[in-house]
Amino acid sequence: MVFVVFIPPEEAVNVLEKADYDAAHGVDIATSRSLSKLYVSHIPEELGHDLDVVEIGSGTGLLTASLGDQPRVGQSVALDISLAFLRTARRRVMEHSASPRKSVLACADLNDLPFGENVFDVVVGNSILHHILDYRALLSRLRFILKDGGVALFSEPCQQGKSLVAFFLGLMVQHDRRSAKPVLDEGERKRIEGAVSVLMRERNVANRPELKQKMEDKHIFMTAQLADMAADLGYAGFQSRNTSAVTDGYRKFAENTLRVVGLHDRVAEFSFLFEEFQDKYLYFFADQTETPHQILIFRK
Repeated sequence: MVFVVFIPPEEAVNVLEKADYDAAHGVDIATSRSLSKLYVSHIPEELGHDLDVVEIGSGTGLLTASLGDQPRVGQSVALDISLAFLRTARRRVMEHSASPRKSVLACADLNDLPFGENVFDVVVGNSILHHILDYRALLSRLRFILKDGGVALFSEPCQQGKSLVAFFLGLMVQHDRRSAKPVLDEGERKRIEGAVSVLMRERNVANRPELKQKMEDKHIFMTAQLADMAADLGYAGFQSRNTSAVTDGYRKFAENTLRVVGLHDRVAEFSFLFEEFQDKYLYFFADQTETPHQILIFRK
């Protein structure tokens, strides 16, 4: 069974309906297992096994459902401020985890973490930092609860990769409008143009602090700035790694780009566009070293 510990903040909140949240974030057990394996693969080997792991902002249990099944994880604690999300996460662990006894779920506010110093080997946060206005303060608190040599791992949107996606989608629409045999219908063109607009707005919000308070996605990170901040906070090291290989060729990039606009199942149909773009804009690819999301690793 799962031991559920409720440490209520002043107000436990329900930000979204669970069904809406799951639909928006693609919650399913196959994704969960792939994701937990990805995170654990970035834990330094020298930390060993039987690791104490805390997951922050666990939501409805996308990562939680399978994190405890990873061989190197000894005990995992999942934190979220929403009781409703935690109940759903608990059900997912009970239904899908082979090691439910290794999972503890706790309702807690990330502004007031209920732990002392040097408690955990690993902190994991799946797409959480960019939602937090003062993520610097959170990273400082997480360093406090990490053991010496421990790591905090996050998957977060980073600016260079996002810019390339926006660039490519914009080129797709331009090319298609000029083509004698357009591939996109009008609805798809509008969807892509809307996505480009959103991506550019997200990129520009970094220079508009007054907008961040109103937006769900408050940050798109620059890894060089994060490295400087990590040093300022007293972390011993910082790394950023791609969530997938950039050098897989146009097809992988095509899939990831079309996924942004819900057309990832039509890669073959659009492949000639990506092949042509890759040839024409090869110089642009030569400097591309980041995927739109990066694994960020802060080491204490």
